[in-house]
Amino acid sequence: MKTHLLIQSTVAALVLAFISNAPAQTAPPAPAPAKDPFAAGKAAAPAPAPAQAPAAQDESAESKNISLAYEAFSLPIAKAGEIQRKGMSDPELYKELVANGKLERFLVLRLKPGQRAVIENVTEYRFATEFNPAQSGDVVEHPKAADDGTKKEDPAAAAKKAKEHRPGTPVTPTAFETRNVGDSMEVEPTLSPDAKIVDLTVSITHTALVGRDKWGQGISEVEQPQFETQKANTNTSLTIGSPFLIGTLSPVFGNGVTQRGEQNVWFCFITPTLTRGSGDSAKKSAH
Repeated sequence: MKTHLLIQSTVAALVLAFISNAPAQTAPPAPAPAKDPFAAGKAAAPAPAPAQAPAAQDESAESKNISLAYEAFSLPIAKAGEIQRKGMSDPELYKELVANGKLERFLVLRLKPGQRAVIENVTEYRFATEFNPAQSGDVVEHPKAADDGTKKEDPAAAAKKAKEHRPGTPVTPTAFETRNVGDSMEVEPTLSPDAKIVDLTVSITHTALVGRDKWGQGISEVEQPQFETQKANTNTSLTIGSPFLIGTLSPVFGNGVTQRGEQNVWFCFITPTLTRGSGDSAKKSAH
């Protein structure tokens, strides 16, 4: 009995010694997950894009408004020629005219870049262009009443009663036109990407009623208005914040509007600036 236990103990000791001297083995890999039989032929879904930070507030040229200030200054023609021959730059000439000239016109217009806008300070003047001719008067004779000898009437009064003078019809207007008298400006600005230059298409018009012409006489007399117009149509480039000389729009000398002996030259400037609307200011205050 003792011998049997000794043999079992010896075998167990040999097994333990063999296991302790055997090289270590790594654990078998985990089995791969089973494939979805219905996923064959389907493209894998793209990974979601990473979240991006919100874009910064747009500070580009499109978020700004353009303010265009139009000014016209007048100088006597001799003084205007003297200043022009000095070869001043536009800002220098503008400064000289502000100090020594007379401000004749002033318009301000605000708009978005790339938009067309019009400003008008006008009076609508309506006048006839077609007429029906005048019709002369008629003389109608009344039959003389029988005189029974009982009435005594002055012969001159009796002759006046016998004839009736019907008045004629004067010239009658049949068609009319309307003309705007005053100042108007039409603009279309384009702002550069750096918001420093404005490419401007501009049309400026000054129209004045300077008199009336008459033809005919009596009931055939016709009266027509006489207008005077100065226009400037141009395309140019302006620097933001700097006055730019568009040209001279001077009234015609001796037209009845300017006084006799007065001949002035009008220098016309446009100054572009950038401005923000009240909504932008409110947003900035809220932040």
